[in-house]
Amino acid sequence: MRRAHWVMNRFGKVTSQPIRGLAGYGIALGSVLVAFLVPYFLDGHMGDSAPYLAFFVAIVFVAHVTGPSQTILAVIVSLLAINVFFIEPRHVFQITLARDWLNALFFVLASAVTGVFAMAGRNAARRQLAAAEEASVLRNRLETLVAALPAGVLVAEDPE
Repeated sequence: MRRAHWVMNRFGKVTSQPIRGLAGYGIALGSVLVAFLVPYFLDGHMGDSAPYLAFFVAIVFVAHVTGPSQTILAVIVSLLAINVFFIEPRHVFQITLARDWLNALFFVLASAVTGVFAMAGRNAARRQLAAAEEASVLRNRLETLVAALPAGVLVAEDPE
């Protein structure tokens, strides 16, 4: 099982692999739980849209460290939590106002865009790591060839 992620793996090498499997789902649900606790305990001091912001921060984190399926799970659980615990009437799964529908729609759209950007970032990082690894291999080959040159052969560098 791979335990590589965006920051560093256990060998200290930066990787672009998202955390997948049960660990990824655990991170997704844990992030949503933390995002739930912030507006839940500060409910009287925050506005109507504040729960969306707290959950969106969790979605951004999940999108950057896990895969698409974990991000989709986090978006669905976040929408359910927002609907049941923060939108009037509370403790009922029901959206009655048009503004609540719009808030939910924009939350889903922003989450989708974030997921796409996170995937594009991971792909770009993966290509960059592959190019750096290829450059290292080519440099090692060149150094081996230069070291194998017979004495008396002059190697000049390009002045540019």
